[in-house]
Amino acid sequence: MTKLHQTVDPSLIHTWAKGWAKARALAPPTTEYTAFRVDVGWPDQKTRYIFPEANNSYREFAQTIEEPYVFLKACATAETVAPLLSEKWKLEDSTNMMVHESGNRMQAPPLPLGYKLVISNTGPVPLAEIIYQETVVAKGGIALVNDYGIYDRISTDAAHRRKGLASVIMGALQDIGHQHNIRKGILVASHEGQFLYEKLGWKFYAPYSTAVILPA
Repeated sequence: MTKLHQTVDPSLIHTWAKGWAKARALAPPTTEYTAFRVDVGWPDQKTRYIFPEANNSYREFAQTIEEPYVFLKACATAETVAPLLSEKWKLEDSTNMMVHESGNRMQAPPLPLGYKLVISNTGPVPLAEIIYQETVVAKGGIALVNDYGIYDRISTDAAHRRKGLASVIMGALQDIGHQHNIRKGILVASHEGQFLYEKLGWKFYAPYSTAVILPA
């Protein structure tokens, strides 16, 4: 995979943060230091701060945090942020932010026999689910923010992988975006997932690191 070396646009990261919060029915992000703050309020995640870059502001802010379950996200590799953090911080597995800006239809195979695609609009954002024998085996959501769709929590149960279900979910979510005249997308992918998204026309945008203080 060829990685793009480019300056990260803070407005795109702000859009991502808005979509992440919207998909979880949380208040929109506010700005603190040079980060976008989302008050999450979960037992294992109190707050998250999303930095468009790992700079002196990131380092200085990290030094002010003592409590556990405050997450620092940054568009930078773990190797880049590690020297900016003290030993109290734990770095999680790195991920990558990706974008889809062509507007071209993502190609997906037909659903295998016995699987059914269902679109739901009962939650904070539209959801696409694939049902097999009355059980949800693949799902994902899309938060519509500005002129982007934020693709959220795309997952397939282990027993149903390699059947093209994730591609079907992505195509269904893209259709929802197109119905609202939104043709661009943002997501964060694991290293495993990014290969699927590349096949669907997504492009690498920036590395995306996570640091958190865990309770002693």
